[in-house]
Amino acid sequence: MKDCEDIIKRLKKRQQEDEKKLRILFEITRMVSSFPHVSNFLDAIVRFLAREYTFDACAIFLCDTGGNLKLMSKTGISDEFVEKAVNSPVVRQCMHDCLVKREIIVKNDFVFEERTPSMKAEQLESFAVSPIMAEEKTMGVLITASRKKGYFHERYFAAFFIVVNQVGMAIKIAQLYDKIFYFSQNLEKIVNEKALQLAEAHKKLMRAERHAIIGKMADRVAHDLRNSLTVIGGFAHRLEKKIPETDPNYRYVKIILDETSRLEQKVARIIDMKNSREGS
Repeated sequence: MKDCEDIIKRLKKRQQEDEKKLRILFEITRMVSSFPHVSNFLDAIVRFLAREYTFDACAIFLCDTGGNLKLMSKTGISDEFVEKAVNSPVVRQCMHDCLVKREIIVKNDFVFEERTPSMKAEQLESFAVSPIMAEEKTMGVLITASRKKGYFHERYFAAFFIVVNQVGMAIKIAQLYDKIFYFSQNLEKIVNEKALQLAEAHKKLMRAERHAIIGKMADRVAHDLRNSLTVIGGFAHRLEKKIPETDPNYRYVKIILDETSRLEQKVARIIDMKNSREGS
């Protein structure tokens, strides 16, 4: 009877753990749509995991293009503490082993001397470093810590490894969203720039067309004026020959001839300018 009760308790506990795991996986998936950008998603995920697993500290490090781990998000710890803790030999070695072995590295029996002064101040007794993976590629690590000794038990490993892999896939999706989002923004910027360039080119074309129309009108008017001036000048020369210089009207005929000549010169310059522009 006692054995049956123990079996039932274990089964109930396993069922509760499985239900919790499924709920957490569902929540992580939901966060991808709620927080599509990587930075917002990571902040939400570390807070969520710390709350669900009652971690005292939680931080996500992702590998940059050079393969170096870069802190992306944290909760429950200060920037100063993160810097000192990550630079400690023990934590650095655990992070390296985690990336190489692709398995959860746990320190449940943290020797007091191994801890940095900041760790001692935070009273952290145990921590775990879990690999964040997506499509068989290690993207970074998740560091979780507790002020309790022996916090990370065996059952935790199997469940949390699945959770962290789900986190990896969610991060991958969020990163792809960021790429598409920023590509879309850059594309929109390029399209707007090209639209402005086309608008400016259209304005220049319109100005050029207006100048061409005005030039044609000026040329037509200049030719008409030259024809009229030729006629006026021709009749004025005939009058000049018929009117003696002693005639009072002779002076007026000379004025007509001089002014006609000046107008013909101005019209000729307009036509020459127009022809030189067309030639260039």
